[in-house]
Amino acid sequence: MKDPFVTPPHATPIEDISDLKLTGITTYAALCNQEAENILVAKGKYFSEGPKKRIKVSERFLKKVHKDMFGSIWSWAGRYRKSQTNIGIKPYLISVELIKLCDDIKYWEEENWNFLEVGAQIHHRLASIHPFENGNGRHARFISDLYLHSNGHLIPKWPIDLSNDAPGRTKYIEALQAGDKGDIHPLISYMENYL
Repeated sequence: MKDPFVTPPHATPIEDISDLKLTGITTYAALCNQEAENILVAKGKYFSEGPKKRIKVSERFLKKVHKDMFGSIWSWAGRYRKSQTNIGIKPYLISVELIKLCDDIKYWEEENWNFLEVGAQIHHRLASIHPFENGNGRHARFISDLYLHSNGHLIPKWPIDLSNDAPGRTKYIEALQAGDKGDIHPLISYMENYL
């Protein structure tokens, strides 16, 4: 089945709903609402208290958070994708690139990089790697926000319209594309605008 839900531009098409745990979901909007409710539960788990200690970003942790975000909706939640998507690296490179990201985070912390810059780097790299079947942008924002939160930094109040073809989304995609070309500053500025 090809794209049973009409997805916005730059969103990963949903080509297979066989792993959807819920019945009666017939539109992309209804699916997004169910996912948003599950993500709110995950936010309650990870953000309910003030900053405790700096989170340790590991490959296992990244998978666990994704499962917590989408596990009641999709059976593939927390597992790496096995097929090539419209964006993202080749599936067999996902684990290697996530381990590199985790190592880079340790280096950035040792070098005392600004928390917002580290958060933007985490966000961009996770979106670029695109490790899961879907929910990669939301997962990237969640992990970046959690990193900032755990370090006592303000987190962006992301615009609601990131899931639509609206100006906020357009600027967001442009900032991620600039990161693809090695310029992370537009994403840092974008995040700063929403602090």
